[in-house]
Amino acid sequence: MRATAVVAAAVALLLAVISNALWEPRELPAAAGTTPQPAPTAPASQEQKEQKAKDPQAVKAELLRSCGNPELDPANFTLGALIDDGQGHKIVVASSPEVIAMCGVHPLGSGSGVGPLTERGLRNVGRVLVGGGGVDADTGFLGYGRTLPQVARIEMFLPGGRPVLADTAAETFAYFVPLPRDRVSGLTVRVFDGAGVVLYSGPL
Repeated sequence: MRATAVVAAAVALLLAVISNALWEPRELPAAAGTTPQPAPTAPASQEQKEQKAKDPQAVKAELLRSCGNPELDPANFTLGALIDDGQGHKIVVASSPEVIAMCGVHPLGSGSGVGPLTERGLRNVGRVLVGGGGVDADTGFLGYGRTLPQVARIEMFLPGGRPVLADTAAETFAYFVPLPRDRVSGLTVRVFDGAGVVLYSGPL
């Protein structure tokens, strides 16, 4: 009898434990028709907000002004190509019907130039693009030039065939090569129009 009572008590206790486990509160499912709310994200930093808010044309205009040359008023030009070597050296190019302008900046200062490089001049010599000069940097050479209006993209290659960074915009182009100025003549280019047709392929 005593053994039976002990067994009965043990069974009752086990059933109570199981019952509590089965009825333990669980997380309730979302109510029908409601959308789960995403976890809150960290607010963007002020620097991130400023970078996002900056229009690319505003960045180019600001860079053009940074040379402090009164001839380089962004209002008088169409802002064009911009290149950055990633080490603080940058070039922005701008054009008007009669001239091409450039402002180059580096960690220790800046330099600028304005020259009579025109679309008409390119057509006269049968070229789709021509180099206008550049800036020497300890990382290499940042060059720039002018293109005909139909040029949409320029691919540039080092003598061994390795591609280099180039930007094309508003009848101008700019590029960076990890080479000294005297070796830039070894560059080759492929020039495309907006439809992807090759307009020129050969030496820069």
